[in-house]
Amino acid sequence: MNLSLTTWRASLFVTLGLAVACSGGPGTTETGASSSDSDSDTGNTGSTSDTGNTSVGESTTSGASDPTSGATEGGTGGTTTAGTSATTSATSGETTTATTDPTTEPTTDGTTTGAPLCEGAVDVLQWDGTPSGFVECPNGAILREEAVVCSIEPADDVKCEFAGTCTVDADCNAQPGGQCVIDEFFGECGCVYPGCESDEDCDAGMICDCGVVGQVPQCIPGDCVTNDDCGDYGCRLFDADPDCYMMQVACHGPDDLCYADSECEVGQKCFIQEGVFQCNFGGCAIGRPFLVAGAARTASVRAGAEGWRAVGLRPTRAAEAAAAQVAH
Repeated sequence: MNLSLTTWRASLFVTLGLAVACSGGPGTTETGASSSDSDSDTGNTGSTSDTGNTSVGESTTSGASDPTSGATEGGTGGTTTAGTSATTSATSGETTTATTDPTTEPTTDGTTTGAPLCEGAVDVLQWDGTPSGFVECPNGAILREEAVVCSIEPADDVKCEFAGTCTVDADCNAQPGGQCVIDEFFGECGCVYPGCESDEDCDAGMICDCGVVGQVPQCIPGDCVTNDDCGDYGCRLFDADPDCYMMQVACHGPDDLCYADSECEVGQKCFIQEGVFQCNFGGCAIGRPFLVAGAARTASVRAGAEGWRAVGLRPTRAAEAAAAQVAH
């Protein structure tokens, strides 16, 4: 009986053991072992091996997977999306704005950074339509591009309609090339004579203006001869004593504060003061005309200038020729 009971018990244990093995399988047993180790390592405990199995199942499947997935998603999201966005957002207010704005803003004011030789210049013409050696820039500045031989206008029989010392060119016979023109200072007719035909006819420090300043060629002061003497800057014609028509040429440079009268306020001119070109008002004293060969020099009369148009004076043939050239 005892043997049979012992045998029966042994058979029962074997049977139970096999039932457990069939029910859970080796994987569960191994997982359970892993669960025990895992529970010990992580501090998670189970009251039974089944609970341990369940805990391990949850930890291995859900707990381990979810944190990993969360870490991965959070890491990826934080680095790729949230991280970049946060960095961009944080940087946008401080670094990105500071870095981006300077590249989109102009680096200079645009008014005192220098004025290289103008582009799109047009020739200023002599009375007969030939180039005078001067060019006019889009901003109104007149530069001397080359030295040329001037053309002397022949006499004609056009009458000067105002009182004065002459009526027609033939009255101006003191020397060749005399012209009877209107003196814009006094509103009278007077004779003017060519003072030169080329630079060689002028004294040192002077150039021959081919009828750009006045109606006949004349020598005017020149600190430069052509643009070539001024590097990247032009040899500009300007009124050294604004409103007195004391015309001369000089080089512009990088320190100048203006490069044309058009850059100045209304009523101001761009001329040399304290060694640099800058804008200021003129103030010519009445009764100080510049004399050429003993005759008062008249103001420039050329296409685009107010000159005779402002006071109803008749244009010279030089102005008419220049205006016709511009019109074509």
